[in-house]
Amino acid sequence: MLLLQRYSQINIFKNMKFSELYKLLEEHGWQKDGGSRHEHYVHPDYDYFIPVGRHPSKEVPKGTLNKMLKDAGIKKK
Repeated sequence: MLLLQRYSQINIFKNMKFSELYKLLEEHGWQKDGGSRHEHYVHPDYDYFIPVGRHPSKEVPKGTLNKMLKDAGIKKK
C-alpha cells in the first residue's frame, strides 16, 4: 500500500526498480503466472498478461515502465 500511495500522489513514474514494479502490480490485483524468461502477470479483469523482466535490482527503462503501467491500467493512456 505504501508504494501505491507514494506513486499515486505524484502520478509520475520515474526511476522505478523492477522489484518496486512487482509490488505495484501486485497491489493492483496482478498476480505472477510463471513464464520462462519473464514473469507473466495476469489479472482477472484483463484477457492478456504483462511480461516483466526478472531483474529485481535494476531500474526499469522509462518507456518500458510507461507501457507496462498503461497496460496494467495504473497510468492513464
